[in-house]
Amino acid sequence: MLPISLIFEGLNSYAREVKIDFTKFYRTKLFGIFGITGGGKSTILDAIILSIYGKTPRLASTKIKEAINPQRGVINIEFTFEIGRRRFKIQRGIDQRETQIRLYRLEEDKEIPIAEKSNEFNEKIKEIIGLSYEEFCKVVILPQNQFAELLRLEPAKRAELIGNLFDLNYFGEPLYSKFSEKFLKLESTIQDKQRRLNELSEISQESIINKEREVDEITKALGELRQKQKELMEKLNILRNFKQLSDKKKELERELQKMETKKIEIESLKNKIQMDDELAPYKKSFEELKNLKKSIEANKQKHEELARELKIIESRFEKQREQKEEFEKFFSQRNEELIGKIKESEQLVELEQEIKSLLDKEQQRAKEMKKLNLEFKEVDEQLKRIDTETTQLMKNIEKNKALFENTQLNDEELRLYDLLPNALLKLNEIKNLKEEIEILIKKTERERKKWEESFAQIQKEFRDRFNLTIATYEEIDSVIVAKTEEIKELKDKLLRELDEFKVKNLAFTLSKTLLEGKPCPVCGSTEHPKPAESIDDKNIALREEKLKEVDENIFKIEDVKAKIKPLMEKVFISKTNIETYAKEISDKKSKLTKAEHELSQIISVKLWANAEQLFEQIKNKKKKNDEVMKELNYLNSEFHEKMKLKNDVTQKRVEIFTKIQQTHKELEEIKKDTKEKKDKLNEKTGGKTSYEIKTEAEKELEIIKKRSLQLENELKDLDIKKQNTLIAMERITEGIKKDEQKQKEIKASLDLKAKEMRIDVSELAAIILDEETKKSLKNTVEEFEKEFNKAKGALDNILKNLEEIPIKAIQPDELQETEKFIAETNDKIAQSNEKLGTLKEQIRKEKDMLKEKQLLSKEITLMENEFENVKLLKNLTYGKEMVKFFSWQLLKEIVKLTNGILRTLIGRRFSINVNPNLEFTVSDLLYNKERSVNTLSGGETFIVSFALALALSSYIQSKRMRAIQFFFIDEGFSSLDRELLDSVCAVLNELKSQDRLVGLISHIEELKQVIPNSINIKRDITGSSIVTFNV
Repeated sequence: MLPISLIFEGLNSYAREVKIDFTKFYRTKLFGIFGITGGGKSTILDAIILSIYGKTPRLASTKIKEAINPQRGVINIEFTFEIGRRRFKIQRGIDQRETQIRLYRLEEDKEIPIAEKSNEFNEKIKEIIGLSYEEFCKVVILPQNQFAELLRLEPAKRAELIGNLFDLNYFGEPLYSKFSEKFLKLESTIQDKQRRLNELSEISQESIINKEREVDEITKALGELRQKQKELMEKLNILRNFKQLSDKKKELERELQKMETKKIEIESLKNKIQMDDELAPYKKSFEELKNLKKSIEANKQKHEELARELKIIESRFEKQREQKEEFEKFFSQRNEELIGKIKESEQLVELEQEIKSLLDKEQQRAKEMKKLNLEFKEVDEQLKRIDTETTQLMKNIEKNKALFENTQLNDEELRLYDLLPNALLKLNEIKNLKEEIEILIKKTERERKKWEESFAQIQKEFRDRFNLTIATYEEIDSVIVAKTEEIKELKDKLLRELDEFKVKNLAFTLSKTLLEGKPCPVCGSTEHPKPAESIDDKNIALREEKLKEVDENIFKIEDVKAKIKPLMEKVFISKTNIETYAKEISDKKSKLTKAEHELSQIISVKLWANAEQLFEQIKNKKKKNDEVMKELNYLNSEFHEKMKLKNDVTQKRVEIFTKIQQTHKELEEIKKDTKEKKDKLNEKTGGKTSYEIKTEAEKELEIIKKRSLQLENELKDLDIKKQNTLIAMERITEGIKKDEQKQKEIKASLDLKAKEMRIDVSELAAIILDEETKKSLKNTVEEFEKEFNKAKGALDNILKNLEEIPIKAIQPDELQETEKFIAETNDKIAQSNEKLGTLKEQIRKEKDMLKEKQLLSKEITLMENEFENVKLLKNLTYGKEMVKFFSWQLLKEIVKLTNGILRTLIGRRFSINVNPNLEFTVSDLLYNKERSVNTLSGGETFIVSFALALALSSYIQSKRMRAIQFFFIDEGFSSLDRELLDSVCAVLNELKSQDRLVGLISHIEELKQVIPNSINIKRDITGSSIVTFNV
């Protein structure tokens, strides 16, 4: 992340807009923010942090509005930055009512919005920057009075910070959860597969082979049964066929016997048909005679009807003529009257138009009246609905008020609601401390065991080599030193004695050469009263033997020292760890006691066990109370809205009612005026319009004209009809004469044929058949002959088939017995098939299960191996030990960089270390001892924090875990002496060569000389901060 520009106004002392272009400092990589104390230097960092996170270290998010400059009344910040070669712009506006936030991605000259809501912005900015607010303030910007926070963080929080910065927290709970989930899944799967394998324990290849052998036996028996079934079915078919043909033969014989009886009747029918065929030529004559009779009778009847009709026509003709004469007289008189009436109607049109205009107005007012009545009705219904709704709302309000009182927290619950969150945190802290103490106790026991094992080996070595008993670890060095000195003293003594023995032997040898009166070469005396005596060689040999033993003991001591050195180191490490754990346990117990005491100050001890459950109950009750309150506010709001609506609707109802009365009055006046004019018109027209009068007159005139013409035409029509009737009567008379003549001729012909057959004409007519009867008789004869021939032919076929069947007779129960045998055989076949199918299905299933069993065995073996691996990984990732270990490894690298910076700053006075528990310690190189970082002075604390922050930023930059390309430090330099300040300046000069922008806030003059590029802050006469640049 690299800042590009910052534009802001209205924040703290900055009443007017300030623009800062950070690109001016890219070349030198280092700049300062200088000014007097309280001038507004730190506000520049506040603006950057506020734009990104909505809060600053100096003001929480809830108190940001306190930072609004009263002259400006609003905070506006625009921060542009680059990260990973992508540019972004943040715009944040804050006033007393709300906060507006926007995030843009800059592409060429375009601003592409990517977030405009607070939640969306927070997600996007975290994704882009990759640092939380707390991490940003510890790693990128060190705000005023917080530069030492990273150094003094608790180990757990330091681990969390390092874990977040380097994405190590995945190796804690997330990875443990995954391995736990995988562990449980594998465990469950293995158990399921093992259960299934146990279920398949009885499945074997031998069982399958036995069943296959049984299948072969059943298949063979099934073949024999099917052969027997085939033979029985052939026999049954022959028996059934023979019985069926025999029964059919008897039936046909009975049927033919019946037909022989009916044959006489059929012969009679044939004779009737034959006689009818002979009389066929006379059949037409009888038919014609019959038709002529009908025709004559019909014509006579028609002639009589025409005669009656002629009389009627003549009567009507006379009446019509008289009527025409009378109508002509009426027409002449009425025609004159109607023409006068038409002329008078034309004069009444003007009065009617006035009435029509009034009627239009009346209709318009009536429509308005109807519309107003509908509106009035709708308003009335709306008022009823509102009354119903307000009544229901009042019921709901009362109900929710009662519920609100029931769910409202009492004083004790309110007190607990405020206290329990902190109490739960303390309880969690106590729980964690107890767990940590338990772990440390276990670690202590393990280290104590190691210590005892190593010390026992050392004791054994001393017993075996020196026959010495070592009681305590502290005795080891003193015993070795004492033993070494004792042996050295013995060796020195032996060497001295040997030297003395050698001197004495030399003196003895010399004494042998002395002559009386001659000077001694040693003492120069000429008298030799007592010459030296010789030392026994045995004494010398004894001393030399003892000297060898001493040398061997020295060798033993060196050998023992070499052997116990690694054991001593182990004992030392174990002892150190035990002491460290003991200190940690003591610290933890102190913290535990303190936490329990603090917790007892918050809530009573009896509430500890159920605190979480109690808080959940109170929280749920408060949540319910808040929901009821919200609902109550909503219902009250709805009630007030409904009451306001009711007032509006009531007002509208009054307005509509007033309009109805006014319109009704106007309507009555129009009706009155219309009635007067209508009455005047009715006096003249009798209630009819001029158009109606004229139309009626014209219609009546047209009608009488048409009537006159109609009477004339009707008279003509009656005369024509009379003439046509006379002509028709003459034609009918002629037709009757012709038919009677033809009737006589046919009768003569028929009488002649009847005499020839010696019967009368009536008997001759009875012999002749009509076509339908004749056709029916023919069909009867044909059907009989057809059925007779069919039955005879069928009988012949049956006789022929019976001759071809190999049997000539069957026993009474032979057919039933055969069917019984077949049924039994079929049952056996079905049973065999069922058993065969069951066996085959069992074989198929057992083969599948055998394959499944073999596959399960392989899968379980593989999964058990995987299970052990996952179990191991699960145990390794339990808790935060792996995260802690990785964090420790990274912190060692960062501490190494930190110590390099410290050497530049302060030389080799001290360095910092980090232990596996992520606790910082100070190695005092002057006094060669370890001490706590809490023992650092204010200046030393700043120097270490400064070096640690630079090292962390450099490490992150080198690893590219986060693209952090700038670094800010706010104050802290005032606590440094001149020498340290010079060292800091030297480090700052080195920073210029690194690929990041570094800014420092200070009011120290010496830094201005080291950092020539700067942003200078001062106040104008109004007290507003203004900015100038020195580049």
